[in-house]
Amino acid sequence: MAEQRTNKKSSGGGGNKNRNRNRNRNRNKKAKQGAALDKPKRVGPLPADDVKISEPKNYGVLFFDTLDKAKTDLEKIKAKLTEYDQLNVIVRHEANMDDPEFALDGIKLFAGTAWALIHERRVEDGWYKIPQ
Repeated sequence: MAEQRTNKKSSGGGGNKNRNRNRNRNRNKKAKQGAALDKPKRVGPLPADDVKISEPKNYGVLFFDTLDKAKTDLEKIKAKLTEYDQLNVIVRHEANMDDPEFALDGIKLFAGTAWALIHERRVEDGWYKIPQ
């Protein structure tokens, strides 16, 4: 018996042909992505020759519950400033961090519970003991 062949097209529309085309597309995408990863990208400007690295600073910290308490001890804060390059004054309650009385060179005012938590953790980690 002889087999009969028909010229009927399959409903897949050339299944293997499309499958191979998709495979090749995926391979090309992956090759392009891999090539992009191999090339290092430069981020930001090139470093200048005249860039100076600053010396480490000595930081100090003082904690106060309110801004009013910090203002009453402002003379003590100024006296303590001579020991450090920067003195961080931390007020635990919300207050104006741009208070003009604390706008002195070397004094940085931080206010609020989040800032207090950050600086308390720095004290625990020994951040203030080592020049930064």
